[in-house]
Amino acid sequence: MTRKELEQIDGIYTLFNFGKYKGKTLLHVIDNDPQYIIWCINNIKDFNINDKLKVELLSQYNQHIRYHQEHYYKNLMKKYDINAIDIIILEEAQEI
Repeated sequence: MTRKELEQIDGIYTLFNFGKYKGKTLLHVIDNDPQYIIWCINNIKDFNINDKLKVELLSQYNQHIRYHQEHYYKNLMKKYDINAIDIIILEEAQEI
């Protein structure tokens, strides 16, 4: 989503009336702490934002998580000279 598209979404200039961003716009929070929006979506029953924006934020967040997981596993494999199969075995052993 481009910046221009983001600025045209209904409710993007709505002010937060709670929490650490009270008095700030939704756009400000997205620019500065998008994970806070994800937290609000997942934890506040009455937190409503535009569905298109919600999908976009959740998609970006999931991509961010996948990137960091891949980076973490690549570092593990390099550091301990193991392969992906070894990591799967280690993870399964921790679940037991």
